[in-house]
Amino acid sequence: MTDDQVIEPADLSGPLDAVAVVPTPTSLDPKPDPTFELLLTLLYPSKHVRTSNRKTKNAKPESENKGPYNISIKTGWDTFLEIITNKLSVEHTDLVFSSFELHWLKPASGPWLPLQDEGSFALMMKKVKSKLDPYIIIRMQAPVRKRGRFTAGSIWDDVDEPESDGEDNRMSKKVHSCTILVLICAQSLTGKAG
Repeated sequence: MTDDQVIEPADLSGPLDAVAVVPTPTSLDPKPDPTFELLLTLLYPSKHVRTSNRKTKNAKPESENKGPYNISIKTGWDTFLEIITNKLSVEHTDLVFSSFELHWLKPASGPWLPLQDEGSFALMMKKVKSKLDPYIIIRMQAPVRKRGRFTAGSIWDDVDEPESDGEDNRMSKKVHSCTILVLICAQSLTGKAG
């Protein structure tokens, strides 16, 4: 039906079979794609901390949550990876795919399942479509920046601080200072080369 056509009122004096049924107009806005909620958990490697008596101990590994994000169920594997890299502000090559694992919010005691390729992603999406309110947690190793690309704070992130019990540990301070100097030199040489 076009806009220039006029609908005449039906003649209600005759039998009811002859009454024309006019469908009600539907909304022109398409229904938005269904989504699922995604929470990203980044696992950072444990750090070795040196104590004043030259022993090392492992600090508890830290984790960081990002999200939740609403992701369309029509998302493909490549688009999904692109969304993750955009949300984490990293490059595709920085992601550690072998560490990707997924977990459903319910049941909380459910297993962590691998999510490392397009096949496992397809199985995840099949289950997402069957759930009423899907909520997925993906845990992964924190993105690894490739060598040669330094950020302003990367020099200080790579150096462990020695713990001190009030003693003057000059040897440790010299080694610590040399490490910082080597990292600064590496950054300045990389900056001049690039």
